[in-house]
Amino acid sequence: MHPNARASALAVQQDIRATTARSWVLGLTAAAQFVLQLDFSIVNVALPTVQRELSFSASGLQWVVTGYALTYGALLLVAGRGGDQIGHRRAMLAGLTLFAISSLAGGLAVSAPMLVIARLVQGGSAALIAPAALALLVDAYQSPAARARALGIFQGSTAAGATAGIVLGGVLTEYLGWRSVLLVNPPVIAILVAIMLRRLPARDMDETRDSAVGAGAARRLDVAGAGLITAAIAALIFGLSEGQSRGFGNPEAIATLAAAVVLGVAFVFVGVAAVAGQLTRTSRGANTLASVVLAVAYRQGDSSRERSPDEAGTRRPVQRSTRRRLRRRQRHGLGALLGRH
Repeated sequence: MHPNARASALAVQQDIRATTARSWVLGLTAAAQFVLQLDFSIVNVALPTVQRELSFSASGLQWVVTGYALTYGALLLVAGRGGDQIGHRRAMLAGLTLFAISSLAGGLAVSAPMLVIARLVQGGSAALIAPAALALLVDAYQSPAARARALGIFQGSTAAGATAGIVLGGVLTEYLGWRSVLLVNPPVIAILVAIMLRRLPARDMDETRDSAVGAGAARRLDVAGAGLITAAIAALIFGLSEGQSRGFGNPEAIATLAAAVVLGVAFVFVGVAAVAGQLTRTSRGANTLASVVLAVAYRQGDSSRERSPDEAGTRRPVQRSTRRRLRRRQRHGLGALLGRH
């Protein structure tokens, strides 16, 4: 074979392998996002049955949904930064494993507190999965056009998960009981993890971070900034939940929302101190905080009140688009505030 022909054939084979690898990344990250979104809506359908069987109070029942949203929203940014440090593949696999374990615990819950704790852990593990999945997807598709198509499919999996959760939740609750809406997760996630171990790149961009920052240690987490932003988002979600259930004139809701504002402002000032003299980073950090508030407001508004299936299916894509924009800003802005050289 002529050397030029051999080189051309080798290039074609490499291109096919690269395309196949990217397709696996897209399919697996979209599947993970589908599962996360599914769990928001699938549980809502089973709430009346859960209340009867576990003797939930009317006020306590909301924590089956709010607990997931609380830890998801509060830990999303810090977990994303953690994924940047340990590697997105590792973060995603760890998050999925924890998500499966907490789903199993929730499905086997024998009391109301046990179910709420399981949902809190589920939300925290989801916060680890979501940014890692998006980062892996963005890293796999470098071409702007290809990346836009991949992100469109990724966003579509979110809408599909929300819709499927409503339908599947009703079917499972009717024929297999409310526990099945949580117990369906572990076997699905086990299959996902097994495939990811074989098909996701073993080394993503952030697992080679030492070479990117030189011979010194990788950037470390700014504990003060991380604590402030986590507390601010948690206070915001709790305040919105209390306001929607008891009215926004309720003193507890007012106090909690005011605390969220104070903590958010404190986070911005701590971020400014951490990157003193770097106004661009500070500006991006402020924009990130504004995006966090908007994204969490959308999430909590969807999660803490009952809505018709049609309304839920309409609003989910908007909310995911918001979180997608948030993640892009986080990769450039929040890392400057939460991480230091």
